[in-house]
Amino acid sequence: MLTSLDRKKSKKDERIELARPQWGSQMEFVFSAIGYSIGLGNIFRFPYLCYEHGGGAFLIPYFIALFFLGIPLVYLEVSWGQLCGKSSVIAWNLSPILRGASFTSIALTIIVVIYYNIIMCISLYYFAASFTSELPWSRCNNEWGLNCSNISQNTSFGKEYLLREVLHVSDSIYDVGYPQWHLVICLLIIWIITLGCILKGIRSSGKVVYFTALFPYVCIIVLLVRGLTLPGSLNGIKKFIVPDFSKLLEFQVWSDAFIQLFYSLGPGWGALVTFGSYNKPNHNSERDAILIPIICGATSILGGFTVFSLMGFLSHARGVVIEDVLVKGPTVAFEAYSEALAKMPFQQPVFSCLFFFMLIILGLDSEFGMIENLTTCICDWKPRLFRNNIFLFNSCFCAIFCCLGIIFTTNAGMYMIYLVDTYAAVFGLLLVTFLECIAICYIYGYQNFHKRLEKIASRTPLPIWKYLWKYVTPCLIVFTFISLILASRKQLIFNGYVYGSELRVFGTILSCLVLLPIPLYAISHSLFSSQYANTFSRSKLLPFSH
Repeated sequence: MLTSLDRKKSKKDERIELARPQWGSQMEFVFSAIGYSIGLGNIFRFPYLCYEHGGGAFLIPYFIALFFLGIPLVYLEVSWGQLCGKSSVIAWNLSPILRGASFTSIALTIIVVIYYNIIMCISLYYFAASFTSELPWSRCNNEWGLNCSNISQNTSFGKEYLLREVLHVSDSIYDVGYPQWHLVICLLIIWIITLGCILKGIRSSGKVVYFTALFPYVCIIVLLVRGLTLPGSLNGIKKFIVPDFSKLLEFQVWSDAFIQLFYSLGPGWGALVTFGSYNKPNHNSERDAILIPIICGATSILGGFTVFSLMGFLSHARGVVIEDVLVKGPTVAFEAYSEALAKMPFQQPVFSCLFFFMLIILGLDSEFGMIENLTTCICDWKPRLFRNNIFLFNSCFCAIFCCLGIIFTTNAGMYMIYLVDTYAAVFGLLLVTFLECIAICYIYGYQNFHKRLEKIASRTPLPIWKYLWKYVTPCLIVFTFISLILASRKQLIFNGYVYGSELRVFGTILSCLVLLPIPLYAISHSLFSSQYANTFSRSKLLPFSH
């Protein structure tokens, strides 16, 4: 029989074993947040938006969005997680009636995690194909189903290689076809790499980010230096930075600048709340919340210089204007960027390997944050069951997501990705972040939150946060939401295929489905929760615990 002392000792050991981990150092948090925020959107989406919306003039609405929308949301989420010391689901204890927003975040994360790795698996395929003396997309190949003897020299071989050799893309989204097994294998490898990096939660991913957050900068700088030595590169950079201030009068320019913040910084997913929850209570989250978005914005600009130096060279090599080589959408790196690498005078395989390896690293960093958020939510829910079996739990997660992602490796997979990417995420993120501001500032109460920050973090927040969180940031989110609704009326086109009205309706329904947990949980909590007589006033008394 166990003595009383033995029982106390065993309970103490169990508490230590179930204790929530923390970052090994402040830099682990900073690098994890930077790696999560800086992803494929900084290379794929931002440079094109900057070019399309007035070059350097686009930086004006972008930095306005960064300082009045991005930085306040990052600080709100990181400090929120740091105060409660729990995942994003439990963090909503400050306003139980709005806890459905956390389930919307989880639904959005699951959807994006499944298809996000497809972009990385294509990058892995290109990375492996680059280990050759001549890049396979550098010239026409009859095996792609083309008649190379009659093809124009201005034909984009990068695009033909992607669509015909890699994706084997069908004529429409309804012609699903079969999984492309070379992509399935690459997808499996990507998930195995992901699992290896998150094997023990933040204890392992916190060490990996020292490499994954810093190495992309080496790649970007090397590619920029190489791009500047190529003919036509300066013309491309001029297109990127020369301002057209008349564009600032267009509604769409401001809308796209605000939406870009959600694609890059990643507020609303719950990952920043989770990252903050692993901080020590007195961590200076205010400093980091200002630093991380600024680094993200600077990285987007640096990536834009790199991309447009290559696009300027590609337009020079093909003898066309730069508008003819730019591509919008998730396949831009594989159509345009890959072709620019193939036309370099020498060492094309070296720079191609470097570029696609950089894309893999950028994608993995963002993937770490999203999966860490999912696993933390469940581990905090049932710590005894899951925290001691984190390896098995993460393995099951990755296996399930890998199997679900196979649908996107079919002949119509890229059509599906383009549809889901357009409709699934942004509406939900806007609503979740709006409710975060409402919950903290008006339901829990800004003064209550401010006092908690002063008491636990031993630091007085700047007075400006009150006005940003209560007024400016929510108004900008509403503006972005309205502009997104207006933009959703436009036709959706990928590879010349025009999505029908029924597919746009399906996309709208998908957007609404991920929002359903918010009203459903609010209604069920109001009707069936007998614990609290008044959900709103009771929420102000809910204690934060670390």
